Amino acid sequence: MTNNIIFIVILLTIVYASLVYIIIKKINFKNKVILSISVLIFFIITQLYFFNSLGYPTTEKLPDKFHLLHVHKSDNKFIILIKNASNNKEPRVYKLNYSKQLDKILNEATTNLNNGHNIIGIIDNNKNNNYYGIAFKKIKRQLPVK
Repeated sequence: MTNNIIFIVILLTIVYASLVYIIIKKINFKNKVILSISVLIFFIITQLYFFNSLGYPTTEKLPDKFHLLHVHKSDNKFIILIKNASNNKEPRVYKLNYSKQLDKILNEATTNLNNGHNIIGIIDNNKNNNYYGIAFKKIKRQLPVK
């Protein structure tokens, strides 16, 4: 995944450099300035929107409350899919560093998910049981009134 991102960034940079070269060598000065600025703006906007839509795992701070949707363990990382409980944004993928205590907590949460329970994660920095301060609780399903 990281190799693909690096490849695309390098490819976009080469395209951008070739466009700038063509502009500098073959177009008069007034048009050069306009085209250079427009190509630069296009390049920046393309990169910003492209990386926002990739879905790559982020290492940002976890939200204070979140619904756990899925956990995947790779070599020395956990990749978790969560939905922020405080807003209606789309689910986000986070990458967490491995620790034995976090492994234990996420295994329990995964077992509860597989058993059909809704799980909510709460960040409590006062807890010293793992680096991220994550604690999971089962929440009851709310059935509609008849």
